[in-house]
This record gives sequence, structure tokens and C-alpha cells, in this order.
Amino acid sequence: MKSRPYHIRYGALWCLLLFTVVGGGCHVARFVPENEKLYTGATVHIEHQRQMKKAARIRSELESALRPRPNTTLLGGRFGLWSYYKGSRETSGFITRFLNKRFGERPVYLSQVDVARSEDFLANSLENRGYYHNTVRSTIDEGRHKASIGYTVQTGAPYTLADYLYVRDSAAVDRLISKAVDNSPLRKGDLLNLDDLKKERERISRSLRTQGYFNFTSDLLIFRVDTNQYANRRFDLFLDIKSDVAPYMLQPYEIRDIYVHTDYQLEDQHSSGDTVMIDGIYFIEQEDTFDERHLPPYIMLRPKALFSTELQSQTNRRLSSMGTFKYVTTRFTQLDTASAPMGYLDANIYLSQYNRHAVSAEVQAVTKSNNFAGPGLILSYQNVNLLGGGETWKSAITLAYETQVQGGSTTGLNSYELGWQNELILPRVIAPFRVDASGGYSVPKTKFALGYNILDRVQYYRLTSVQGTYGFFWQTNRYIRHDLTPISLNFTSTANVTAEFQDILDANPFLQQSFENQFISGLIYGWQFNERAKADKRNKVFVQLQLDMAGNIVNVISQLFGGEETDEMFGRTYAKYVRTDVDLRYYLRTGRDGFLVWRGYAGIGVPYGNAPSLPYIKQYFSGGPGSIRAFRVRSLGPGSYRPQANTGNAFFDQTGDIKLETNLEYRFTFYKYLKGAFFVDAGNIWLHNENKSIPGGQWSRAWLSEVALGTGAGVRLDIDFLVLRLDLGIPLRKPYLAPGERWIDRFDIGNRDWRRQNLIWNLAIGYPF
Repeated sequence: MKSRPYHIRYGALWCLLLFTVVGGGCHVARFVPENEKLYTGATVHIEHQRQMKKAARIRSELESALRPRPNTTLLGGRFGLWSYYKGSRETSGFITRFLNKRFGERPVYLSQVDVARSEDFLANSLENRGYYHNTVRSTIDEGRHKASIGYTVQTGAPYTLADYLYVRDSAAVDRLISKAVDNSPLRKGDLLNLDDLKKERERISRSLRTQGYFNFTSDLLIFRVDTNQYANRRFDLFLDIKSDVAPYMLQPYEIRDIYVHTDYQLEDQHSSGDTVMIDGIYFIEQEDTFDERHLPPYIMLRPKALFSTELQSQTNRRLSSMGTFKYVTTRFTQLDTASAPMGYLDANIYLSQYNRHAVSAEVQAVTKSNNFAGPGLILSYQNVNLLGGGETWKSAITLAYETQVQGGSTTGLNSYELGWQNELILPRVIAPFRVDASGGYSVPKTKFALGYNILDRVQYYRLTSVQGTYGFFWQTNRYIRHDLTPISLNFTSTANVTAEFQDILDANPFLQQSFENQFISGLIYGWQFNERAKADKRNKVFVQLQLDMAGNIVNVISQLFGGEETDEMFGRTYAKYVRTDVDLRYYLRTGRDGFLVWRGYAGIGVPYGNAPSLPYIKQYFSGGPGSIRAFRVRSLGPGSYRPQANTGNAFFDQTGDIKLETNLEYRFTFYKYLKGAFFVDAGNIWLHNENKSIPGGQWSRAWLSEVALGTGAGVRLDIDFLVLRLDLGIPLRKPYLAPGERWIDRFDIGNRDWRRQNLIWNLAIGYPF
């Protein structure tokens, strides 16, 4: 078989540019003083007598905790250190001084490392994990200009738990602690781990504070370890309360009165106003801005009930989730009942409201990877307390213009867009049936949405659409969210069809069906599990499932009123389909600042009845900043199909009924807010049914041979409230080429036509996944 050569005559220039910008720090050795050696880090090797659980993770944590840390590296170079050396010289220019100010890192030398202190730190750290009588040896590996340290730890045999008991049982608090000990996660055979003991004290303290013990803290508990009864490194663990604890700290507290200040200002020292009682709760308001009758379901604390930190947190969270209050603070006042068996508290809940009205204008300059560019304007208004009960109304008008440039025969195509979107969110359930929202993690919200949109592609057509939805969303816990939209309506209408566009439709029945006047009535349900906000979890998971059904309800209504099954409603063809989507993501932390992120996406839509495909607005697309970045937005597929540029079809998005996609991205930090990434993307879209006007677009057993593959790199400016992302993608496999020619066999960076076809820039806001 004849192999295809790789043309890399300009590859050296590309590598030289990368080396100059990123890897210039490889040659910092010449700046190191003669009496110093650059410290490049330390490794830890653990030799243990008993199999150590999570040994690799413990070793990694120990290495990360050693101080000082060496200078950061990127692709083998030390750019921050190089910037410091170059920018600190008296002869340095403006650019090197700027690089030193922004990215420079002071050098870390071997002389700054206290080896004896590091050895003690490693021995003590392993003792805290249950391994005692450790010995630590260190060796220094020195080169001409650099040095590293290797630590070898020989652990002693660990102590293991034999029995765990609470020593007191006379007071009410003792019975609660004994019950908590009985349910402890500590088990026989566990190591004598200091971190586990701290977590156990905190667990018991949290349990008591949910059962009325307002003043109880983990510091009141003390552990005692007895190893005298065993000769084989086993120990008994005894839990007790310290002897000098004040009685009021072991006293349960009951809430007497609750006061809610609905328009509290942070600068106010005292809050006063009209007071009204609703459901046993006092509401104090200086101005009549909020209808207090809506608030009791959000307040989990109740008069004459025991204090509970869990109910306090739920109250704050539920009130904050309304979207009306900027700050929610709960403060408790202890009443003087030190000698009584029960203490009493007054609770004051302070609510600071957002500004009721907000107006914004956003000017956009949009450029897309499909060669469309143009300006846009978004005018929006928001009211966060529309009817006085925390209702949020958002209204936005969108004006946009696009023209296609550098598109060959299709250059000069123009489009205008006008949109008006309205959204009303009520922080309660509005339904024809009763829903009890007095408990749970959050209160379900009701959402009404109405939108109107006109898209005028002057040379071809005008598309008008009206959308309306009614649904609910809520959270069952911190990580799980549900979205239910029982009513989703969409009317689309096409007008001002030009003769040129009609010729395109006549030649492409699939496209013609997509532009028919259509009515979509459906039900949508979504479920999401998201661990990304969990700060204490090292590796995180994201799962999102969605089910979208249309046509079923229309059939039922038609038959209930004695009608026959039909494909039309209100004079328009209505869509019939079932669509389901699965989005999986896994975030794996690699080192101090690195993440390896994997994403898998699968979606399938099955049309039924007379519809050959999903409605155009429900179809899948592939390519672009949030998809396969080595291909232009919505330009990939379906299958091996490729539109002919001279037919005018290149103006339209390429869509399908089935989508498979996977992405792998390594993210790392250049310096503070400046991040970098390397990525590989693969996938495509397909049609569910055969369409002769789109040859090669249908799903088949040969789908794997039609998967597109691309790779690339990107930079991201990541600040707290904004992420600006620029990715450069390069295709490795193009499924629309002939079967034997789909793999890219040359990288001709110096060729202008090659760069225009194969270097795909993606500018976007936010991470792709």
C-alpha cells in the first residue's frame, strides 16, 4: 500500500513560534548564580509494612504539601522564571519588564529547602494518618544547575481500632451522643487517623445542633486512646465531654418568636416598621413593597420548635432562591434562662431586597466560524418583584444583522433578525392541582415564557415563529435539579419565499419539509446531577438527561372531542416525534491546577406519522465552539454528506436526527487568570430516515467510519464572572471525503488555502463543557 507523505516544510516555523512564546523558559539555567542550584521539586516514596489504602493518593498529597514549591513549568519550560530573570536585568526592555510584572516568578533554589524540617513534616503527616514510628531518609540529586530531592519513608505498623465507646450516659445530651456513636462511620480495623477523629467530632456536633443544642461545638468533645489492653497494635477509643464545659452549652434551645424584616438595609442599626403576624411569624416592613403572605412556605424555622442548623440553612437557602433578596441573614438572641432545663431563642431573619428594576443594553460584534459576521443589539428589562410576591419578569428585544463574507459563490448573503422574549418566574407552584411545597430542599418555581421571532434572509425567505411554554423547576438536593414543561407550543410560518429559494426547495424535499408552516405541541422533562459546585470533592461528575415528546397530547385532545387522527392542527401540520438526550461529563483533577475533562453526548430523535425527520428547530447539529471545534459551526454531517457550494445549500445549517459526540480536554493554568487547554473532539450527526436529497446522511452500520475527528489548543481568560475562550481546531479526519481520503495526510501551514480550510478559530464565552 502506498503511504502518503506528511508535508511539514512550515512545521519548524510553527514549533519555533510555540517555543519562543511558551517554552523559552527551558534555557533559564544560564541565569542561575554559580553558588545556587534551581530547585525542581521533590518525590516521595513510601515503604509500608502493611498494605496502605489509597497509597498513590497519599503520596501525591504529601508531595503537594511539601514547601517550598518549585517554579511552575509549562511544556517543559519555566516561562514565569524566565520572565523574572529577563525582566529583572538593568538592560531589560519594556516587553520583558511587562512579562516580569504579569508572569514573573522569583526563583526557588535548593538552599531555600529545609530538608530536616521536610523530613519531620512527612513523618508527622503519616502519624496523623495512623502510621507511627516512621523513619524518613532523603537524597539530593544534583546536576550542574538544578537539583531535586527524593524522600523515602519507612512506615511502622499502624494501630487499628478495636472498640469505640462513649463514656457518659446520665443527661439527655449523653443519650443523643451515644446514638450518634452507634451510627458512626468508624469501624473495627480502621487506622488511628487524626483527620477521621476530627471529622467524627464535627459529625456529632452537627447532629446535636440539628436537635436543639445551639451552643454545642466540636471542641467540647475529647477522645482518649487506650492501647494497654492489646499487644498487637490495637486500641480502644473513648469519647467524652470536657470537664470544664459551662451548663448552657449542653442545654437544648427552643425558638420562642420569629421576626422577619422584609426590607432590611445593611446600614440600618435598628429595623422598625409595621408588624403583622402570619402563621405565627412576625413580619416587619418599613415600606409596603412585598406581600408577606407568600413568605411562610419558605421559612422552615417555627415558633415553639427546637433550634436546628439544618432548618436554618434550609430557610436561608429557600429565601435566597426566590431571586428577590440580595442578602438573607438569620441572627438568634439568647434569652436569660441559664438555670432552666430548656433555653429559648428569638430568631430575626433580615431580608435585603435587590433593586426592583434593572435595564441593560448589550452591543455585540459577532463573527462565526461559518463566515457570517455582523453587529447585534440586546435591550433587556427585569423586574424582580413584579406583583409584590417575588415574581421575576424578564423581557428582552434582540436586533441583529449578519452578512456572509469569504464564502465564494455565496458571499453577500444577508439576514436580519428581530426577537422579543418574555419570561415570568413565580417562586411557587401555579397549577390546577395542589402541591405541598412547605418542605424539601427548595420550593418549586413556575415559569411562563412567550417569545416572538422574525428571521429575514433577504435573498431567500422570512421565517416567523411564536413560542410559548408553561412549566416548573425545582431541586431535590444540592446536586439534583428537575425541569418539567408540560406545555410547550411553537408556531412557525414561512413567507416572502423568493424564486431562487423555491428552486432550492424543489430540489431538496428534506429542506422543503423543514420550512413548512408547522405547529409543535409537546412535553419536556429534564433531570440533572451536577457535582461541579462541590468544593471538597476531587473528581466530579455531571449527568443530564432530557425527554422531549410532541404530538401525543394533540392526538388525545382530537380523539376526546370525537375527531379523527390527523396531521394538522389550526391549519398547520403538527410535529410528531420522541427525542431523548444524554450528556455525561467527568472532571478528573490532575495535580494542583490541572483538569482532564471527558464528555460524552448521545441524542436521538424518532419522528413518527408522516414526518420524515424532526422539526428543524429540534434537530441536532455538529461543529462549532461547543461541539467539534475543528469544523465550522453546524457544518458537519449528516453522515458523509457534503452540500455543493454552488447550489445555495451551503447557506443553511446541516442538521440531523441522531447525534454522537465525545470530547477530551486537558486544562491547565498558565498564570493566575490565564488558562490553557489541549483537546480532541470526535462525533457526527445522522438522519433517522433515508433522504435521497441528502446522500450518505442516514444512520447505518458503517456509522463509525463517518465519525469526524479533530484536535487543537486554546487559551482562556478566566476571571470570577467571565470566561473568554479562544480555541484553534485542526481536523484530523473529514467524513465527507471519499472513504480512502478521510484522514488528513499533510499539514501545510505555509499554504494560505490550507490554513483557510483547516485552521478553525472559535471565539466564545464560557467553557465548552
